[in-house]
Formats: sequence, C-alpha cells, structure tokens
Amino acid sequence: MSSPNWPEVLEQLGHGLRRAVARHGPFADVAAAVSFVSQTLSRDELRLKFSKLSGLARPRLRVVGADAAGLASLGH
Repeated sequence: MSSPNWPEVLEQLGHGLRRAVARHGPFADVAAAVSFVSQTLSRDELRLKFSKLSGLARPRLRVVGADAAGLASLGH
C-alpha cells in the first residue's frame, strides 16, 4: 500500500472545510466555529477512511423478506 499524497489530501480537506463554513454562515462565537470545524473534519476523516475501504469487501445489507406488516426485513 503506498503512502497518501499528503498535499492532495490536505487540499481536499481544506476545500471541503471552506465549502462547509461558507454554507454555514456566521457563527455565534469562536467556540461555535471551533466546534463546527471539528465536527466537519471528523466527518471528512470518516469519509476518507471509508473511501480507502471501498476496494475491500464490506458487509452489505440486503432485503431477505417481508414481515407481517409488509415491511422488508434486513439480512446480513
């Protein structure tokens, strides 16, 4: 597995963060801004982790039947 292209990763994170902040609008105070940035980066971290796993086999949910109410149940 090759090491990530860090400048590219940081550029992607920065671009996503700038877009999220622009969509959010003004913050009530610095603490609210810091909290928002932290949550945004955490979400992006998860997205990056899952994109790395996209080439690996991941369990998927599939519909296996319907219950008495006619709702589909999930299988593994």
